[in-house]
Amino acid sequence: MNFSPKNIIFSIVSASIGIIVFSICVLFVFNVGNRAYSFGYNIFNEKPMSEGLGHSVLVEVKKGMTDDAIAKLMFESGLVEDQNVFFVQIKLSEYSKKYVPGKYMLNTNMTPTELLAKICSGETYLPPETVTENNVESTIEEVTQEAVPES
Repeated sequence: MNFSPKNIIFSIVSASIGIIVFSICVLFVFNVGNRAYSFGYNIFNEKPMSEGLGHSVLVEVKKGMTDDAIAKLMFESGLVEDQNVFFVQIKLSEYSKKYVPGKYMLNTNMTPTELLAKICSGETYLPPETVTENNVESTIEEVTQEAVPES
């Protein structure tokens, strides 16, 4: 063995580079594993966007929409947190490609399965009847009867 200063420095630099490369590989594997776990956890942890009352969102499902288009619609409407996770949830569900076209009133407190069940049920949103001159008296009477119970 030759213990010249040049060989010692070369050995130290080689060992240091090896340790750095190994550390980067470990961090990469850890990061990929962490992301994969989080993605899988979110697929099976069906939580709504908001707890409690949430807020209502009107969405329109059009004829021929794909699973990807539905995932994008729900994400852009603020009903799901992650478009890719919701897409996988659709693929793993019984609702894939069974959408009924129409307008649906959905809520941010609904789980992904509840959202899918609603847009596959055909229970579309019907806007409330508007009050006109012809029906104003009957509408006031209905509201009054609902607000003041008979004794």
